Amino acid sequence: MKKSLTLILAAILIASLLVSCGGGGLPNGRYEPAAGELSSFDAIVINGSNITMTYAFGAISQTYKYSYKNGTLTYTEGGASLNVACTYDKDTKILEWAGIKYEKVK
Repeated sequence: MKKSLTLILAAILIASLLVSCGGGGLPNGRYEPAAGELSSFDAIVINGSNITMTYAFGAISQTYKYSYKNGTLTYTEGGASLNVACTYDKDTKILEWAGIKYEKVK
């Protein structure tokens, strides 16, 4: 009984971690440019291992598969590779992507 309860609790913990962080390594959510930041993107949306950049009030967007490791975001789709400097501060919920700060919004 104890072993079953332990396994259930471990499964719940793992599932909650997977839901809060995207499959690519960054937390899921919508990030918009922080106050005073100039960006060509209206928003960056992370969902699992997908990253979407939206332009022009959401009328145009591009979605790519990505992975994140050691401060580098790498596009992993189509045989091409593009690396972008990227950091996430979990305390402030600020994503710094290619030198531009984006705030996580609800």
